[in-house]
Amino acid sequence: MELYRPMISATDEGAPAVSAPTAAAEHSNIIRVTVNGKIRKYITAAKKLLHGDGSNHVRVYGEGRAVTKAISCAEVLKHRVVGLHQNTTVGMTKVTDVWETKLDVEEDMDRVQVVRRVPTVMILLSLEPLDPAAPGYQPPLPESEVTPDSTMDTMRV
Repeated sequence: MELYRPMISATDEGAPAVSAPTAAAEHSNIIRVTVNGKIRKYITAAKKLLHGDGSNHVRVYGEGRAVTKAISCAEVLKHRVVGLHQNTTVGMTKVTDVWETKLDVEEDMDRVQVVRRVPTVMILLSLEPLDPAAPGYQPPLPESEVTPDSTMDTMRV
């Protein structure tokens, strides 16, 4: 692979596609978690969406190595906001990486396409009750386990 360099990466599936105006409103509160992002910033953004925007739900999305960070963000939010219902959906997405040759002199070498399957997680956190029969549902934590005020909330972001 030392003769190749990455050219493009394309995701076949992934975050929910937005096609209709109703779907756009439904998916507007997505926090897309990355490996390099700070959990503190994701928590602050989610709390602003839940309390400041007038919305009653937020979706935390992560794929690949960011799945564990997305789960951590959801768990921290559940311990900071009273009455959050949770519904978790897990899946896989296909990512296609295209590699081209570094040297133009080797014309017989073609582009290489590598298709990877990457795990994904979408966690819906809602202040309104969700369907408890749905797979992946978790009820809110007891109020005694939730600490709404913390040093994390007063830190600069």
